[in-house]
Amino acid sequence: MRDLWSIASSDRVIAEIADLLLPDTYLVGGCIRDMLLVRQPHDFDIVTFSPVWSFAKEVASRFGASAFWMDQSREIARIVVKDNAVTIDITPPKGSDIEEDLKHRDITINAMAFSFSSRKFIDPLDGLRDLGNKIIRVISANALVADPLRVLRCLRFAITLDFSIQVETVEYLKRYASGIRDVSPERIKQELLLCLNEKQGSRLFGMLDTFGLLEELFPYYQDLNQGLHHRWPLKRHVIETANEIDNLLNEIEAYLPEIGEYFSEPIEAGASRAALLRLGAFLHDIGKPETMSSDRDGRLHFYQHAIQGTRLVRSIARELTFAAKSCDILSGIVEHHMRLLDLACQGDISNRAMHRFLKTTQGYVPEILVHALADAWATGKDPGYVGSRPDMERVISKVWSYYLSTYLQQTLSPLIDGHDVMHILKIEPGPQIGACLKMVEEARAEGFVSTRIEALNYLQNIKLGQ
Repeated sequence: MRDLWSIASSDRVIAEIADLLLPDTYLVGGCIRDMLLVRQPHDFDIVTFSPVWSFAKEVASRFGASAFWMDQSREIARIVVKDNAVTIDITPPKGSDIEEDLKHRDITINAMAFSFSSRKFIDPLDGLRDLGNKIIRVISANALVADPLRVLRCLRFAITLDFSIQVETVEYLKRYASGIRDVSPERIKQELLLCLNEKQGSRLFGMLDTFGLLEELFPYYQDLNQGLHHRWPLKRHVIETANEIDNLLNEIEAYLPEIGEYFSEPIEAGASRAALLRLGAFLHDIGKPETMSSDRDGRLHFYQHAIQGTRLVRSIARELTFAAKSCDILSGIVEHHMRLLDLACQGDISNRAMHRFLKTTQGYVPEILVHALADAWATGKDPGYVGSRPDMERVISKVWSYYLSTYLQQTLSPLIDGHDVMHILKIEPGPQIGACLKMVEEARAEGFVSTRIEALNYLQNIKLGQ
């Protein structure tokens, strides 16, 4: 075992409160696991046999922060230390001693404790052994019954730690997967995002399917055949699309030069653009089961599945309490995931067509581009077909180049504004203003106008109402 005393005493958060960690107070759970893995803990759990609230206030004062009740009925207090970007949760014990408390936790690697004052490591369930063997093992089936979210948490730890799940635990997770229906959407969302922010976060979707959680969380998906041009049935197709997102994000500069840290941008607490892209890729064909039809020759069609999928995704995002901007990105990926295929079918793509596409998808352009590549790979068309992976790479390279070299510059420096439209055409404010500006923008994209004078002259020739 690594020297927990040395690791803990050198931690800047623990060092600040070391004198408060008396013999009846224990560091427990994830922070012990992370310190043993030589990872910097961001969440500290402390069990105290002293009065929780008075202890929490003492801890908070050391960081110039305030304690608050996360769950007063269960006496769970929290302190958010903004400068250190960590949270500290303080709880009373579940049982008469610390070993009894640890036996009420979820998995063995989270059921270890450390008494800082006596330098004593407590591990009644052999969590250290499982940590060394890289195994996720639930403490008992009762742990999953008591809190069904733990089924999803087990998958999350397997992904974030790159651990395997013990055989008996696999059976428990499958047996109790349906309990996830009774968990609040907010808690489900948090677990999903903790997975999806990982570099290989899309592994989650295959695991959801394996353990019976996919049909509980996303019941709209069915394992249906998609026709001749798809190498896999629907569920596997969307799982593989999300998996390919991980591969693309690991080498993103090769496809979208100068993209920088774009996909690391947080859209809301816990949700990066990368996490939302992974989820959007998985959800992109969720409208297919309700729109499937076949013609006289038996060929399958999914007309307007993107429109139906957009409705469903907006409903799912709202239910999971995503912020408005996250909802727009998720639904935007689904609504416009066919747009680049439409461009590819045009052959030689005009600047006007690219401008319209970029204008429509503004706010999540890179997401649409990366998703199109992943979708093409997971569809599996032969290279000679329109919309195959090589074909989509050509289209995306052209669109991205135009976006960087022309679209952004023109968007940031418009030739005219709404006042010009009203003055030249002698009209009042209204929707016609936007329509006229759009026409000028597209004329600029095509090269018909390039200066303010040319734009004003072009504007004078616009015939409203036609």
